Amino acid sequence: MTDTNRNSNVKIPDTGRNVIADRNLQIILAVTFLSVMGVSGITPALPIIAEELNIPKESIGIIIAAFSIPSVLMAPIIGILSDRFGRKKFLVPALFLFGLAGGLCAFVPSLKGLLVLRFLQGLGASGLSTLNVTIIGDLYDGSQRTQALGYNASAIAIGLGLFPVIGGTLAMAGWNYPFALPFIAILVGMWALFSLKNPENRGSQSFVDYLSSSLTNLFKLRVLATFAAGLATFIILYGGFFTYFPILVEEKFGSSSMTIGIIMATMSAVTVVTATQLSRIVKRFTEHQLVKRASVLYGFGLLAMPFVPETWMYIVPLAAFGAAHGVNLPCIQTLVAKFAPAENRAAFMSVNNMVFRLGQTVGPLIMGAAYGLWGINSVFYACAVLCLALYLFAVIISSHSTSAGPEYR
Repeated sequence: MTDTNRNSNVKIPDTGRNVIADRNLQIILAVTFLSVMGVSGITPALPIIAEELNIPKESIGIIIAAFSIPSVLMAPIIGILSDRFGRKKFLVPALFLFGLAGGLCAFVPSLKGLLVLRFLQGLGASGLSTLNVTIIGDLYDGSQRTQALGYNASAIAIGLGLFPVIGGTLAMAGWNYPFALPFIAILVGMWALFSLKNPENRGSQSFVDYLSSSLTNLFKLRVLATFAAGLATFIILYGGFFTYFPILVEEKFGSSSMTIGIIMATMSAVTVVTATQLSRIVKRFTEHQLVKRASVLYGFGLLAMPFVPETWMYIVPLAAFGAAHGVNLPCIQTLVAKFAPAENRAAFMSVNNMVFRLGQTVGPLIMGAAYGLWGINSVFYACAVLCLALYLFAVIISSHSTSAGPEYR
């Protein structure tokens, strides 16, 4: 591969091969896979952690907050710095910090020590979830980029489906065992250090010009609409699906946590299959057209969920929901990457990551308010309204993309 240390515009040539054969993408997919571990790997152990560390159950969310808050705060800073000085020199230390601080959580006997290490792990996580998609944007253009982002969405879905099972199994041996999982990130950090060949950006603008161009481009209507689509998506995903779908199934059928987990795995499986086929799908539809179609599929799945008469029949709305997510998330990320000038790409991706984290944080609160006021079914009706908003955001993206000329590369 050409040495790209001084050239931010060198891309992986399109040879017609599936991008999954590229070692660079394999490394980034490993990073993406690990990035969801910080929350999904420990959630099954939270009741045991609360008991062992004498944390009131209504306050157990502090274990998650200690991890997520630094991710929100640091993402823009990492984005700006990596745009100025290069991606790899931030990604590799982030992997080491995520792995070391996260793994050491398994050996602390106190809540205070655990929270400090979780905070440090969250600082590392902010680099992983910002730079993974940024580097994909650096490496690929066009259909290759869409294909790579489809695989990236699959890595997320696999992690969200797999880590709760692994973490729950490890928690049976002890509350602290799931925290040992992040040590794997140290090995991935070594892999990235010696094998990742990324077109490292070297910002040629002055810092003032860089900030000015970033803000100018970030506040274009099509970009804001894309961010809004991502926010709506994550409110639906974490507020409706991950938080209240299990409650719906438990209240309606009295299902066990294991049964609920198996049912929910349907969504992740369909997401994986759909996302890996995205490069074929985009040959027929543009990204904003696919976001529109995804909003319809989301809406169908969500509106059907309260009316399912038997547990096995959830496969139908969950398949629709999973197909929507397998298309929607990589398309939103592709649009952000397209709209971002190369010299501002990490700044764009860091804001996008902040928006995702915001949706992840406020989604359960918004849907919790709906549940408290009108009951469990209202959660899915509220999510369906957000699907309509998602459709409208896609219309805005479409109209302003058409009139704005070619995308950045």
